[in-house]
Amino acid sequence: MERPSLSEKQVNHLLNLLKLVAKKHIIINLGPGERNHFDLIDAGNNYKFRINYFVARSKLPKMSIHIQELTNNIGLFRINIDPIGFHKNSDGVVYGNRMMQYSLSEWDLKNDSCTYFRALPLPSKYFPMIDSLIDVFQSFLEYTNVRKDGSINFGSTLF
Repeated sequence: MERPSLSEKQVNHLLNLLKLVAKKHIIINLGPGERNHFDLIDAGNNYKFRINYFVARSKLPKMSIHIQELTNNIGLFRINIDPIGFHKNSDGVVYGNRMMQYSLSEWDLKNDSCTYFRALPLPSKYFPMIDSLIDVFQSFLEYTNVRKDGSINFGSTLF
């Protein structure tokens, strides 16, 4: 993989843009083994985004959600709800629930031609409720500046 083309400043700008759901109604099912995505556009209709999510089949509440910018096909931000998982950064390991931020410095330091995310412990300030996957998903939408306007509803969930 080539070095990502966006700067960290550009990624922060993209994350801060107000994003709207591209379809009128989306139902998000967070039951075991669910995997899906839905598309977003920014309020100015200049950028397209996709939110991908995956819920493990296991008994543990384990889920990942990430947002990518589609023009450059770059992942911007990700969270992992995984109490026993880990991620190896260039300077150490982050265990448990974590957020993954776009980082060109991590790309350079890790020098493995594929890692441009840096893991950090999941901040309770932005993700206060991690016992419910619906609460986690709603916090993710708020953190990435997605306006729901009643267009996103939650269907089945186990956790």
